[in-house]
Amino acid sequence: MTDELVPQSGMNEKSTSKYKVTQPDKLTDPPPTEPDKVPLPMLFRYATKLDFCLMFFGALLAATQGTLNSTSSLIFRHLMDALIIGQFEWDIGVFDDYEFSQLAMNAVYSYTLFGTCQFILGFLSMCCWHTVCQRQVYQIRNRYFAAVLRQDMAWFDKNESGALTTRMSDGIDRIRDGIGDKLGAMFAYVATFIAGMNVALWNSWQMTLVMIAFFPVFFGPLTVASKIMAAIVPKEQKAYANAGATAEEVIHGIRTVVAFNGQEKEIKRYDSHLAKGMKYGVRKALLTSFGTAFIMGALFIAMAVSFWYGTKLVISGNITPGTVFAVFWAVIGGAFAAGQAAPQIGVLISSMTAAAPIFAIIDREPPIDSLSEVGKKLDNVKGKISVADVRFSYPSRPEVEVLKGVTIDIESGQHIALVGHSGCGKSTLVGLLLRFYEQTSGQIFIDDVPLKDLNIKYLRTIVGVVSQEPALFADTVENNIKLGRSDISWEEMETCCKMANAHEFIMGLSQGYKTRIGEGGVQLSGGQKQRVAIARALARNPRILLLDEATSALDAESESIVQEALENAQSGRTTISIAHRLSTIKNVDHIYVFDSGRIVEDGKHDELMTRNGVYAELVKAQEIEKAEAEDTEEEFEFTSFGAKTQLRESLIRKMSKKLSRAISRVSEVTDSELDHLEEEAAEKKVEDASILDIIKYARKEWPELVVALALSVVRGMTFPVFSIIYGRMFKTLTAGTNAEKLHGAMMNALWFTILGLSSGISTLISGYLFGRAGESFTKRLRISLFANIVKQDGEYFDREDHSSGKLTTRLATDAPNIRAAIDQRLADVVGAVSAMIGGISIAFSYGPEMAPIGVLTAGALITIQTLVAQYLKRRGQKDAIKAEEPSRVTVLTRSRQRRFLARRHLGHTRFCTTGTRVRPVVHLVPRGSNFPSPFKEQDFFV
Repeated sequence: MTDELVPQSGMNEKSTSKYKVTQPDKLTDPPPTEPDKVPLPMLFRYATKLDFCLMFFGALLAATQGTLNSTSSLIFRHLMDALIIGQFEWDIGVFDDYEFSQLAMNAVYSYTLFGTCQFILGFLSMCCWHTVCQRQVYQIRNRYFAAVLRQDMAWFDKNESGALTTRMSDGIDRIRDGIGDKLGAMFAYVATFIAGMNVALWNSWQMTLVMIAFFPVFFGPLTVASKIMAAIVPKEQKAYANAGATAEEVIHGIRTVVAFNGQEKEIKRYDSHLAKGMKYGVRKALLTSFGTAFIMGALFIAMAVSFWYGTKLVISGNITPGTVFAVFWAVIGGAFAAGQAAPQIGVLISSMTAAAPIFAIIDREPPIDSLSEVGKKLDNVKGKISVADVRFSYPSRPEVEVLKGVTIDIESGQHIALVGHSGCGKSTLVGLLLRFYEQTSGQIFIDDVPLKDLNIKYLRTIVGVVSQEPALFADTVENNIKLGRSDISWEEMETCCKMANAHEFIMGLSQGYKTRIGEGGVQLSGGQKQRVAIARALARNPRILLLDEATSALDAESESIVQEALENAQSGRTTISIAHRLSTIKNVDHIYVFDSGRIVEDGKHDELMTRNGVYAELVKAQEIEKAEAEDTEEEFEFTSFGAKTQLRESLIRKMSKKLSRAISRVSEVTDSELDHLEEEAAEKKVEDASILDIIKYARKEWPELVVALALSVVRGMTFPVFSIIYGRMFKTLTAGTNAEKLHGAMMNALWFTILGLSSGISTLISGYLFGRAGESFTKRLRISLFANIVKQDGEYFDREDHSSGKLTTRLATDAPNIRAAIDQRLADVVGAVSAMIGGISIAFSYGPEMAPIGVLTAGALITIQTLVAQYLKRRGQKDAIKAEEPSRVTVLTRSRQRRFLARRHLGHTRFCTTGTRVRPVVHLVPRGSNFPSPFKEQDFFV
């Protein structure tokens, strides 16, 4: 159905009809005005009472946990005072061991209670938020898919299926990231911040105000950075959506791409979209690293000023040394909470941005709504069709008029044919008959009832369609036929298949009607697929049959079998044939010849040949082309596959369809061979790639990674070095004279400043380099994967697990997941390892007696976090496999065929069925809440 893609201009011709022509209501579909992002509450638009209850308790539990986190600084104040007093008493020789032990044990008991409460509260909060998240994502995904299937064809002309699929995978994943534990963490961080400020003000308002004075310095640049980030994220998403659309388009039409040796061209086109996404990804990495670096640098400078001022307050007698540490940690805890909330805000912004186009599609009501119950349903359809002075332009190309005053009258049971050059409007008229579009002017009638007055879904059930490329789905033969009529009996199905000359070959399949035929029916030949499509059309016993070049893509042998089946199907039905091979329409009742959107001739075959006009020229030209094709086929049989590319350009144009079919036939395997291949694949063990394998592949990024890793080590040593300066502060506050205390405070402030600058600079540069290396690595990996896919032979694409939807999902998700091995997450790992080594070394250097206890505690934390990570990895792999199942539903790329069949609801049901495997009702305790998150264990072990 390519004739509407190349509209041609021609002479004007007036048309008349006995029907009164009226202007249809003009359908307006203004350009979408999608918001940049949706409000945060809109992400929960499908929440139920249960969800709101879970959110309320999740927020309450998280806020309580955050409050306890800050109030624990009060315990720390009493503990520090006890330690300082104990140190002073020890120095002067009046140390009371019992009293000191009582004070220390009180702090131990309090910490144990606080840690246990935070552990339980955090665990329950995560359970609530993860459950709400999974329930919302399930609703959004299914409603989005249903909304896409509901849209009219004019909308699909403007929206590529690949971009829609990318939104369904990547876009909804971003929504999941934003409405899961991130919101629970936000409530905890906000509560920590508020409680920390209150605790600090209650202990010492002077020192607290000094520290709060730094807050504008913290949040000013971060606010600007977040706004810039909000502008970058949509551009990045659009670039990767375009890349996904290109990939799906190429993979879905891979045989045509191979036939024209277009792999390299398509690889370059895919690469251009990825290059844009990489550019925005690098900018996003720079902004993220800037935010983290700025917080680290400003934080340590704030420490320098705060401890210096706190020391002065101790000297003046306003506060105790313990209060200095309590206020410091209360404010710093609040600041850290605000700093940890900053990345969550970025994730929320990304989530709200990703939701905007998804919700815009969900809310869009198509002008031609296939779900509407409005419209007439005829009691007895006779099949009389009248087209009265119809004019039409595609909404995507309103300046080009495709049909220019077409008038046709078809009596009930009559068989007519539409012929003409490609692009003359034949298939466009078929689309209007099915109300895929609304004509610009004129009217179409069925049994004297205006087409626009009929119920759309009902209209498409009384019309059977057999198109040039039959729309078969990755299911059994039986279920494909039942798409024509779901309640068809077994006897009726066999009758339809016998009429379509399909019963015999179906019974020859390995499992008969229960045989799965793969995506697009790849396990069947072209003629077999067409006969299944005819049987499906007959299943609903339509009064009107539309044959859109049904035999044009078949070889001579298959054409004769399919043509016989079509003649059987036409009996007693009003039939409209769009003919590619004019020899198949010699015996039709009437022929209409199209040229540039007009009917220039009409009549029977013999009449039109006698006139020696446009139709006669088409017949003669096709006879000459057929003779040339037969000559070239003889030459083609003796030409090796490697020498085919040497044929002249005209031969390539004529034989492109034959090449495509040849590739399809070469790739076909028998059922026994397919079973053998599947067993071989199951027995073959594929080894997982190690981190070293990934690093080796990232050889081009090694210079950036080496520098970034070195800076990550520097960054990781920040807090071990901080512990030394922090210990000096303890010593300073127990110094003998006030002058010594003040001098010590000044030196500590200097060291805090140096530490902040080194930490900030190393964080900024390493974050940027890791981000750039990660984006470059991901781009190369995607290109390599895509290039390898398009260079595979036909057999590769025949396999069910290599469907276009599944491969596109792999391209969109696998490469970014592998990037985690060399991006900022690697920096975090290296930093954590260097911090651990530095911390243990310092601990044993300064306190060999207590260091083993700290090492054991750290070991317990690492063990639990490792178990959590392993569980999440296994859970993530299972979820990734399950998430691919809905993506394998091919209805997004076959929207027109679904409307032919009027079976939109079956596509949605199938999608929901595959999606129920990850439905949160089944997994009541969702991913991430089966084990406590890492920072909960830290609270527990304090």
